[in-house]
This record gives sequence, C-alpha cells and structure tokens, in this order.
Amino acid sequence: MPESLEESLDRYISKVAQRRATRQESRRIKFEYNKNKISQMTYQDPLSLDFHQPAYWESNIYNPSIALKNKKFLAQKISENITNNSYKPHPPEKIPIKKSGGSREISIFGIVDEAVSLLFF
Repeated sequence: MPESLEESLDRYISKVAQRRATRQESRRIKFEYNKNKISQMTYQDPLSLDFHQPAYWESNIYNPSIALKNKKFLAQKISENITNNSYKPHPPEKIPIKKSGGSREISIFGIVDEAVSLLFF
C-alpha cells in the first residue's frame, strides 16, 4: 500500500531533523577536539570557550529536537494545509558567513519547509 502524504512528511521531517542534529553534533565534537588540542600544546587549562547551539534554533521551526518530538503533529498539520491549498512556507533565516577577506549570506529553511521541498521537488 502506498504511503500517505502524512506518513511521507513524517519520514522526511525525521530525515531532515536527524541530519541537522548529526551535523551539529559533529561540529561540537570537532570543537572539543580542537579546544583540547590547543590546551595540550600550550600546557594551560582548556580555553574558556563553550560550544552553543545556533542562535536561530531558538525558533522552533529550525530546532531538530523539537521537530523530532512533534513530527506526527507537524506532519498531520502540514498535510492538511497542503491538501487545503493553504500551505505557505516560512521565510528562510539569513545567516552571515565570514570567510577570508569577505562575507556572504546563506539561507536556512525551516525543517518542515525543507521536508516539504524534498518530498515534492
């Protein structure tokens, strides 16, 4: 039996949220490794730097742990909105990225919006 829209959305929301959470955990591990490496090279206490989750995760639409906890509800509501032709994606979060000599902006889409995009496009 084919998967319903709600089941597909549930699966894609899980996929996107897991990917973001895994990516953030990888960044945290790399941060801790570099922090320890610097402290061993300088024979000093570890730097007083802490790793924080991205500031834009304070908005529920970007936070993977909130999306995973509420994925059934989100899938149900989004599938209803898509069926009723009332679904509207949230505007993306613009994050400035600084590289050597310049900067640029990247757009980060909400987890549900990215899941819908993956499902249909």
